[in-house]
Amino acid sequence: ADGISTEDSVGAATAFFSLEMSADQLATRILAEQSGISSELLRMGKISRDDFQKLSFASQRLAELPAEQRSRGTVVVMHQMGSHGPAYFKRSAPALKKFQPECTSTNLQECTQEQVVNAYDNSIVQTDQFLDSVLNWLSDQSDKAQTAMIYVADHGESLGENNIYLHGLPYSIAPDVQKHVPWITWLSPAMQARTHVTTGCLQQDVAQRRVTHDNYFHSVLGLMDVQTGAYSPALDMFAGCRQQPNGPLAG
Repeated sequence: ADGISTEDSVGAATAFFSLEMSADQLATRILAEQSGISSELLRMGKISRDDFQKLSFASQRLAELPAEQRSRGTVVVMHQMGSHGPAYFKRSAPALKKFQPECTSTNLQECTQEQVVNAYDNSIVQTDQFLDSVLNWLSDQSDKAQTAMIYVADHGESLGENNIYLHGLPYSIAPDVQKHVPWITWLSPAMQARTHVTTGCLQQDVAQRRVTHDNYFHSVLGLMDVQTGAYSPALDMFAGCRQQPNGPLAG
């Protein structure tokens, strides 16, 4: 199907059906095949800046799409392994293990809480490096497109507090560390200018209200100017700033 869409009918919609893999697994395998980056490295977020240069092939393919398609924008979805436990020690490269000693067991009760926290913190260092690489790649594309990154974690982790580990408790009784997660938004200057969504406005606006995963879907639609009946402005975290076109740009 990939060969058909790229060679015989550039720009045509292609449907992938897989009874073996989920949509995330299928997308990761396709991205790995096209970029030449190991699917394992993609899945775990262990991508160096050199690896991101390989994604230039993807940029080339985007450039070959019809202008009308490119004008509507392009979305790249990356799903990290991130800091999923219990094998936290597997979520970071040796060179990025800043916190020692770390727990190297999947049976977390065998380790001290300090070791568990260190292993988890090393996975955060890995994610930080991953996001930095994403931002570098997006910045390299900013002369050709209005680029942006939205990073949201799906859940937090318990690291032995009150003898609770991992995640998955019912929301009503889950500790805050499992429910309070990061949402990071980066907008290029060109994106800020087009949408009027500036860093300064977001910092003021978000500080005054609670943002949850319920906002994610509608915020992405709003930022991309997608017109659909499924969109709810009340759940778009960027809507308030888009209504303030005179706010100063901030880096």
